[in-house]
Amino acid sequence: MEKQHIRGRTRRTKLPCLTFTPEQLAVLGKALVPFEQMILTQKNPLPSSNLALETVKQVQAKIQQMMTSSAWGELVAFDANEMLILQACVRIFAISLESREQSAERNRLKRQCQILSSLLKQ
Repeated sequence: MEKQHIRGRTRRTKLPCLTFTPEQLAVLGKALVPFEQMILTQKNPLPSSNLALETVKQVQAKIQQMMTSSAWGELVAFDANEMLILQACVRIFAISLESREQSAERNRLKRQCQILSSLLKQ
């Protein structure tokens, strides 16, 4: 969580709270898999690879939490790292869709990626 310093006082920045449709959650779940695999298969891991993997696990847990019927429709807070991971995952997934054959499923997923990208920019 980012902190703001205002005239000697520290104020915590409010975390973005998001809610997604079941279809969007499914796309986010699909998008996290190639991102996680990309981190795990790097020949020269970056110093922050462990943090990225930990953040991916946190995001996956939040997605699972959001998919449960008891938590359905509730807002879930995401920290700055989680938002960056989600944005990167959606972008990478959208790019990977370009290499697939033209189909209705591909077009539906591309449209969901566009919607998710705009939601995650907030």
